[in-house]
Amino acid sequence: MNRRHFVRNSLLASASLNTLNLLAASGRQSHDIALFTKPFQHMSYSEFSDTIKEIGATSVELPVRPKGHIEPSAVVDKLPKMVAELKKRDLRVSILASGINSIDSKDAEKTLKTAAAMGIKQYRMSYFKYDFKKSIPAQLNEIRAKLKDLVAMNREIGIQGIYQNHSGKNYFGSPLWDVYTVFKDFDKKDLGIGFDIGHATAEGGKSWPIQQKLLEDRIAAVYIKDPLWQNKKMNWVPLGEGQVKKEFFDKVQASGFKGTYSLHVEYLDHRKKENLPKFIEAFKQDVKTLKQMLGS
Repeated sequence: MNRRHFVRNSLLASASLNTLNLLAASGRQSHDIALFTKPFQHMSYSEFSDTIKEIGATSVELPVRPKGHIEPSAVVDKLPKMVAELKKRDLRVSILASGINSIDSKDAEKTLKTAAAMGIKQYRMSYFKYDFKKSIPAQLNEIRAKLKDLVAMNREIGIQGIYQNHSGKNYFGSPLWDVYTVFKDFDKKDLGIGFDIGHATAEGGKSWPIQQKLLEDRIAAVYIKDPLWQNKKMNWVPLGEGQVKKEFFDKVQASGFKGTYSLHVEYLDHRKKENLPKFIEAFKQDVKTLKQMLGS
């Protein structure tokens, strides 16, 4: 290394260290906050990217699935264009929201290979549902077999599958113990949990710390929405107005989690285009609240 390069690299290293020291001194750190962009699917790539930048996120969870922003059949042509528009604004696709839960899912291999080629490291899987006419343990074995083949494809391509827990009477992952039972057989780098605190709270009430602790070594992303029980019905509300508290984020950070926080706005109807201004303001407020809860 010549003297000019040595001096330049030393200055860069010093600047990076100073930045880290300032963040540490203030008790603040940066976090990757992604927006699940389902409400913006009708936008052009340029308008979409400008909107994400305006809201203040650092990345997106992009729907590349049937009826998504990009159809899987068009992923080879369209995903690079979307990634390029986001990159112009210092944004990226951190998670690809897919319709994939097995190697037989339509366009699965093409979608994941294209995503990996674009530098996308994670994709959210489609869910599994239970059939109550069949044995639950038998269905867990069936899911395990499907995942074995999918994990092999993930490893070959170099991308991590993420399974998001949902609330409801027939979802695999609703109680979360079933996910732990199956996923412990696989390497986290190939298959992880998208821990959804909103759904975990809706299902577990006050017991979410048990599920979080059980799965903390397998959490690959954190999904954020806030539930509130009103008149015997569970509703989604703006972050900070429901049952999700800062305690959750403190526990997640104490576990060493360094991944993406994917923020979802479920309390507005994404099917109504006239709600677009409301979605933009809702995301802005929820991003602000999330940063406060994260201490960033």
